[in-house]
Amino acid sequence: SHYREDFTVPYRAKLTGLVAGHSYTIPIEWDTTKGGLHAQDFLQTFNVTETTVDACFGGVCPVGSPTTFPIPIDSNVNNSTGLHPTLNYLPSNPNFQFLMWGGTITGTSGYTVSQGSYSSGAYSSDSSTSLLVTFTASSTSALLAWGGHISTHSDWGVGFTAVNISGSAYHMRLGSAVNNDFHDNTDNSSSTLGNQDRSMKLLANAFSSRLKVIKVGNPTDANSVFPFTLTQPQGATCDTAFALAANGSSTTCDLISVNGQFTITETLAGPGNFKWGLTSIACTSVGSPPVSVFTVNQTLPVNAPTPGSVTFNIDTTFQQDVFCTFTNKHKPTLQLTKVVHNNFSGNAQPGDFNFHVSGTQVLDLNGNAVNSNDILKSGTTVMMDGGASFTATEDSYYGYEKESENGCTGTLNFNETKTCTITNKDVQPKLTVIKHVINNSGGTAVASNFTMLVSGTNVSSSSLAGNEGGTTVTLSQGSFNVTESGPAGYGATYVGCTGTVHVGDNPVCTVTNDDIGPRLKVIKNAIGGNATFPFSISPNISSSIATTGGSGGDPFAQPPVPPTPGTGDTGYWDIPAGTVIVAEDLSGLQTAPAWHFTSVSCQEDTNPPTPITVAQNPSVTVNNLLLAHNYSCTFTNTQDADIPFLKKVNGSTPSCNSDTKVCTDPVSGQTIPVFTMAMFPQGTYPPSTPLGSVTGPPFQASLPGAAGSSFTICETGLPAGWNLATGDVTIVVTMFGGATGTITPNPAVSNHDTVTPASVNRCFDITVPAGADKIEITVNNKAEGKLKIVKQADGGDDTFTFGVSGGPTAFNSPISLNTANNNPGAHQDSTSEMPALIGNYTITETTLPNGWSLKDLICTGPDGATVSTNKAASQITAKVIPGTTTVCTYTDTKFGHLIVKKVTDPASDTTTQFPILASGIGTITAPAARTLTGGSSTDYEVTEGTYSVTETVPAGWDQTGNTCTNVVVATGEVKTCEITNTQRGHLIVQKTTNPSGDPTVFSINASGGGTITGGGAGSVTDALEKNYEVTPGTYSVTETVPAGWDMNTNLCQSVVVGAGATVTCEITNTKRGHLIVQKTTNPAGDPTSFSINATGSGTITGGGAATVTDALDKDYELTPGTYSVTETVPAGWDMNSNLCQSVLVGAGEIKTCEIT
Repeated sequence: SHYREDFTVPYRAKLTGLVAGHSYTIPIEWDTTKGGLHAQDFLQTFNVTETTVDACFGGVCPVGSPTTFPIPIDSNVNNSTGLHPTLNYLPSNPNFQFLMWGGTITGTSGYTVSQGSYSSGAYSSDSSTSLLVTFTASSTSALLAWGGHISTHSDWGVGFTAVNISGSAYHMRLGSAVNNDFHDNTDNSSSTLGNQDRSMKLLANAFSSRLKVIKVGNPTDANSVFPFTLTQPQGATCDTAFALAANGSSTTCDLISVNGQFTITETLAGPGNFKWGLTSIACTSVGSPPVSVFTVNQTLPVNAPTPGSVTFNIDTTFQQDVFCTFTNKHKPTLQLTKVVHNNFSGNAQPGDFNFHVSGTQVLDLNGNAVNSNDILKSGTTVMMDGGASFTATEDSYYGYEKESENGCTGTLNFNETKTCTITNKDVQPKLTVIKHVINNSGGTAVASNFTMLVSGTNVSSSSLAGNEGGTTVTLSQGSFNVTESGPAGYGATYVGCTGTVHVGDNPVCTVTNDDIGPRLKVIKNAIGGNATFPFSISPNISSSIATTGGSGGDPFAQPPVPPTPGTGDTGYWDIPAGTVIVAEDLSGLQTAPAWHFTSVSCQEDTNPPTPITVAQNPSVTVNNLLLAHNYSCTFTNTQDADIPFLKKVNGSTPSCNSDTKVCTDPVSGQTIPVFTMAMFPQGTYPPSTPLGSVTGPPFQASLPGAAGSSFTICETGLPAGWNLATGDVTIVVTMFGGATGTITPNPAVSNHDTVTPASVNRCFDITVPAGADKIEITVNNKAEGKLKIVKQADGGDDTFTFGVSGGPTAFNSPISLNTANNNPGAHQDSTSEMPALIGNYTITETTLPNGWSLKDLICTGPDGATVSTNKAASQITAKVIPGTTTVCTYTDTKFGHLIVKKVTDPASDTTTQFPILASGIGTITAPAARTLTGGSSTDYEVTEGTYSVTETVPAGWDQTGNTCTNVVVATGEVKTCEITNTQRGHLIVQKTTNPSGDPTVFSINASGGGTITGGGAGSVTDALEKNYEVTPGTYSVTETVPAGWDMNTNLCQSVVVGAGATVTCEITNTKRGHLIVQKTTNPAGDPTSFSINATGSGTITGGGAATVTDALDKDYELTPGTYSVTETVPAGWDMNSNLCQSVLVGAGEIKTCEIT
């Protein structure tokens, strides 16, 4: 047998002859002991050990699913003395069930020791136990399945189990020593079961070992589950992965039947297991002998996540069982506590301090790693590896010092909880008060003359004498303030003397007193403008004053508003007592318009002010200045008016290059010469020495003009063609502050020429009004030259008109010139020299007389007199410059004529259009492209030259002559030439078929003495003719006759086609017909061949001789006519009928006849 101890043997009982619905009771009995040794000790489900066994093997089960019934617990087993199994299971335990097919178990009896005895927990040497099973049949047969457990040394002890039974076997049977009947409870009848017995016996070494793993938690924790792995020898069937809770739970592996090495490993990687350590692995064993060597593979204890394992060998022949207990303990924890003592009003709380913990694998209570630089707060609890040393520290906190520390370093063991407490206290603030005295303006007080007053919380001394070295007081955290009392005449500066002091602070308050010297302010009044004015105060003050505001007044107001000055001041400056010098420096303000000293006044700024007498100079001395007194000095300055010049030319402002300083007239684009504007005392003229002068444009400088002064201003040395007249000078006055002033708006301009050097000077007078800031003078020079137009007519005289446009001077147009009225025979006329402002003028010869063309046009005079020409538009653009005459000459010549005539064949065609195009080395009056028709002509107006005319020949025409090539035409000459064209004709070939309307296509070919467009090959049908386009000539058309057709007539031979003529000819064809001769034999289908012969009035293709059979007809192709067919009758045959006599066949017709 393959069974071993601790196995469950499957049993089944097949019951037949049942009555469905009846209740039955059947006894089951098994040997419990044999020779004092335990055999089968209790019942189980039939497939507990052999999970794949089929109770219904062999088809012995009724159809349907089985029902189950719990196997009751045998109290005799549980109450046995000595080592014994303990049965403790629920009725639903699937390992302890009866199964029945074909019935439903309704109950079981209690267990009975039916053979032998059981007393005081002991079975007799040989004993059997029995049990009654009651069921209700649902079929005529039923099958009951259960299992018998083979006792094992693990339950009863080594040497006391079935494997030790020698001799006869032990049994499982139906029936028992006290009841051997199968009872029908429904009809109360019984039947004898007979000998339904199964015996078994184990081999001598059929041992099974057990392995049990127990998990112990300290503390006990059913929620902490630890994963285990098991390695085992090949053939062992223990679970290789399982999990146990830390509450004493266990797992057992039964039925170990192979020998070898086992390793049990606990991994602490489960959820929440980070807080545990494995502190011990304790293994025990039973057996003969038991396992004695257990190797723990790690040095314990270990902390999560480090695993722990034990390795050992089991030899089943020694009946060895192993029990291993894994004990886990919690890692130690450290709680951080902060105590804060605020003795001096500090406000730090325990949560404000930062802890740090260093140790081995420090974690928070969620298993997150805590590094030594992580910040922890009071109340935080951390855990770490058991047996590891640790240190808890804190960061420094400003204003606090450590008072005590307890429990913050050492070693922590498993399940240990320790508290680290650090106590801090606030540090009392200290304030140092320093008194510093400065006597730099004559004072004599010292530090001790001042009393220092300190306010705050718990100040150790609130009043103390001033000390240059400083005095220290203590106080509590909060606001503080330091003031003083002492000698008058000193200004105090406080640094660090008020605010909030915090615990741990050591602030320093410094009060500095300085004696107060006199102060001086400089005030500036600026008349005529604003500027920045440098000044100085001895001994070492140098600065400047920028004035603002002020006005030049409004002379047009009623009453007029007088000018007011711009103002500015320095504010007060600290100065030494005694004497100082106050001075202004105008040297940097002399660029026109310059500033000048006007007046100065000084005073002590009392109420009312006290005047101080000073000299009227840009530099004044102020004496007897006293400590703590305020003074001021006021300087008044006046600015010259600024006289800038603007240049205009013919009313336009020149455009000037900022780099080259070259200016141009925007109208003419001509460069403007440099002009000089000179200022003289009024009534003085060149060649006297001027007060000042500027050149331009551009005028990059201004001339100064003091208020109330009168001047003569001259524009000197004007070049030829330039002039300045009264009305050409305009003046705009701007008063200081922005108002508009007044001056002679258009002063009279007079001429003051000089002989040596010879020059033209144009002068005018001005007077500078009071309060004027700017006098802007615009000088508008008139720049003028002359323009003349000359007409030259080659080959005759006529009247010619011109227009002048584009320039700044407007001319009355048109200007008319007649070459016959001036200098007869010279063919020339001209205008006078017409004055013109400088610029570019466009001259256009408008509407030349018929028969004339422009030959040439040019302008002479100044350089670049001809700006541009547009001969096609009879235009020339001339440049007019100052003092010079520009002469523009137009030369015209008369046209010649080229007349082109059109000749056509036939001459009657006067509608076809022939496009022509003339070209040549001369000029052709547009258009050069024209159209002619038969018999028409066109007249080309041309200049002297050689010309040719080409033609675009229309479709259907040929050019047969052109005398219009390289025709020479002289001036005024008329030449005539001719282009001849011949029109092509048409030969139309028509097809007539018999029968009419036949669609057959006939190939034709035309040839002849002329030219055929596209060649002579073509095709026709009865419905479609062929149209040949041909030049005049004689033509013939041939035809390729298709098979089955005959040509009847061809009228397309030697057909004459004239120019433009259309001629039609015809070709007639007849289609051949068919006579089909059929043979009918009796009997039908006979293969005999019959000779026939056809004759008639038409033509038979291939002759009349032929043969036919019953299966093969004869098709004769023939021309229209009447036909008969005769037959040579073979021997053995008779002709019954011949319908092929006098058969009429028309053109293209198919007739069928029969010979029988």
